[in-house]
Amino acid sequence: MRFVQIGTSKANDDVFNFIKDQDIELGVLVEPLEEHKQDILNCYNGVKNIHLEQVAVRWDEIKEVQFYSSELHPGASSFRKSHLLKHRVPMDKIDTRVVKCIHIHELFDKYNIDYLDHLFTDTEGFDGDLLLGLDFNKYKIQHIVFESVHLDSPMSSGGEKTKKVLNHLVSNGYKIEKSKWKFNMEATLDE
Repeated sequence: MRFVQIGTSKANDDVFNFIKDQDIELGVLVEPLEEHKQDILNCYNGVKNIHLEQVAVRWDEIKEVQFYSSELHPGASSFRKSHLLKHRVPMDKIDTRVVKCIHIHELFDKYNIDYLDHLFTDTEGFDGDLLLGLDFNKYKIQHIVFESVHLDSPMSSGGEKTKKVLNHLVSNGYKIEKSKWKFNMEATLDE
């Protein structure tokens, strides 16, 4: 199995439970926050062919960006401070830092990825941007699980951006369905 997870956070999640017993040919975990590194390494200890990238993945050419996080809600880290505020994190509990960024194509090219069995994204409101910025003619991805609850804005989906993302996936040959994983949708290449 070949997979990429963008937005790994502390790693002990649905993705880990899904892949842990699989035969991994390539696994790339992406998490920009250094404080999650040890949790990720501990979780994936003993799983072969796993690589950790400590960067934020973008759909544009930005190389560094402000990033907001909080110990109160480690899974809600985002490019947007308003995202943490919507998760009821007090302003004085939000940490700000600059993180390095890599374009999604640059990440895939670094690992010679032209095919993936699974792409998992949980980027707290930027999943749609990543999917809209992905060249599906260059990269064949069999199955995509993406967080859909924040596609239009924090805690909001179903609007124009959601429609644009879903239409983009369908026009690239994907069948869309609600995921069994909370707050997610799935896109499977309809071959």
